[in-house]
Parts: sequence; C-alpha cells; structure tokens
Amino acid sequence: MSKLIGTKPGQAPRNADLGTIAYQNADALGNLTLDSAIIGGRGYSSSGQIDLTIARSVGGGGALKLIGDGYLTGGSHVIFEYKASSGASATTQNISYDGTKIYTSGSLELQSGAPGLTLNANTQGTDKKKVRLAVSQYTSGDFNIQQMNDAGTSILLNALQVNNGGELIVAGPASIKGNILTLDSDYGHWSGRHQTLVCHNVITASNSQVWTDVAFVSYSPSLTIQGTSQRDNNGSLGMASYFGTIFGGYGSVTVTATTNIASALNGGGFGQLEYRYLNGGASSGAYRLQVRQAITAGTMYITTTLNGQAFNQITED
Repeated sequence: MSKLIGTKPGQAPRNADLGTIAYQNADALGNLTLDSAIIGGRGYSSSGQIDLTIARSVGGGGALKLIGDGYLTGGSHVIFEYKASSGASATTQNISYDGTKIYTSGSLELQSGAPGLTLNANTQGTDKKKVRLAVSQYTSGDFNIQQMNDAGTSILLNALQVNNGGELIVAGPASIKGNILTLDSDYGHWSGRHQTLVCHNVITASNSQVWTDVAFVSYSPSLTIQGTSQRDNNGSLGMASYFGTIFGGYGSVTVTATTNIASALNGGGFGQLEYRYLNGGASSGAYRLQVRQAITAGTMYITTTLNGQAFNQITED
C-alpha cells in the first residue's frame, strides 16, 4: 500500500493507494498481515460478542475463536474456543476467564519437562504465600506439594511427595509405601531410620515345618518381631502368637523368643510359630528372617510385624 497524504475530511484514497484491501468485502477481509499485535474496534457478532477467529488457510481444519463478551452481557471477559474446523458449530474444548477464575470444559494440561502450578495467597505472611504443585522434580513421574519463597524461585519445603512407585513422603523424614513405614531425622543413613514392616505368609500341610522366607532384614538388624497365625481365618480355631527380637551385627545375628504361645482350639491342629535368621542360602537371598509352623490341615495365615532399625531398608519377601 502506498502512503496516503492529506487530512481533508472529504479526501478519499484511490484503489491503487489501498492495495489488495480495496478488493475485499468489509466483513470478509481474508488473510491479514499485521504490523502490530493489537486489533482494535468493536466488531460485534450477531449475539453481541466481539469475536476474533483464527483459522488455518492451508491444510484443513482447526479454528481458534477468541470471544470477549463482558462488555455487553457482563459474562465471561475472555473465552477461547477450539473448533475442529473453521465452520464447525460444535466446540470441542473451551477455556474462559472472568477476571477471577479460569474455567475449562476439557482437560487443562501444563506441559514441560517438569511442570509446576503455583497457588499465590498474596495476602499471607513472608514466604507463606506461594505453594507449588509440581511433577518430576526429583524422580521421573513424582508429584510434589512445595512451599516456595515469595519470589517463587526457591523451594523452602517439599511438604509432600508421592513418587512414581507409590511411596508417600511427608516433609522428608516420614515415608509410607504399601506395607512399609519409615521415620527419620537428619542422620542420612538407613541405620538411623525407624522402620515398620508388615509381612504375610501362608502355610499349609504341604509345607508344614518348612522354613519360609519372611523378609530381608540386612546383616545388622535391631528389630522386634511380633507374629500371629490363624487357621483359615477362623477365630474359633484359636491363634498362635509370637513376640521376640532379632539383634546382631555384620551377620552375627540372633533371634530370641520372648513369648511364644500356640492356642489351638476345636481341632485347630497347629503348633507354635518359629523364627530364625539365615545369613545366606535362603530362596530369596541372604540376610533373611524365616518362619515355620506345624499344621495338620487347613491353611495358616501368618502376619509378621517388624519394628526397629537395620543397616539397610527391610523389605518383604
């Protein structure tokens, strides 16, 4: 377009001055190339909205419509609509903003290598304003709730973490995963963590009095053992109960029974629970706690709870 010169109210530009825009309808200008990112004016649609539709000119469907309808209706200030094609009537996704809240009729996705969403309670005290929800911060696929500094650039406390394996870590020292509970301070080694592990074994007449692996307890455990055994989960047949310890260091480990009772009633047909430590040669590997029990019929359901410290994390076999 050539430069237009003159300010007279009756002056009219020639078609040659207007360039290609001279041959367009006012309501269908086609493709526009803008020197500015701002489009002004009030181009109302039939519903009283101000619409701006962005559609692909090459390669088929897809249209994004930007609607501002708060000026007339008092409704949402800005609405983003995505349509499968520029002429489609059905909106497949919709996001709107009314000045205080964002709404979406579809899924809201934040995408990056380790995305985060910050909630800003901006009237709170120093370094108490911002909480961030973030994923993949420490391990791939983890989920975190983090207390941030006021600038939002530093993590003051990783208050909650759920890693991809299902472990729940609360403010660092407390961890819950499945049947495992650990508590820690700042020692930084497994031998300084209190551990609780719940294990289950099943014994039938076919493996009566056969040593069965219960858990890996490391070569230096300091744990209490609390065991119960019930036949067929039937309380009328009685119960076997065991309480003892497993203590030692670097493979020199002893299991000691403090209390061991087998109360078989109404033909229960089972004996006492027995536990031992095996430094090597167990079916599951080295440094194992094992259990056995005599049974004549039915199924014995054994629950073993371990509490205390060990050189490594203890795990169920």
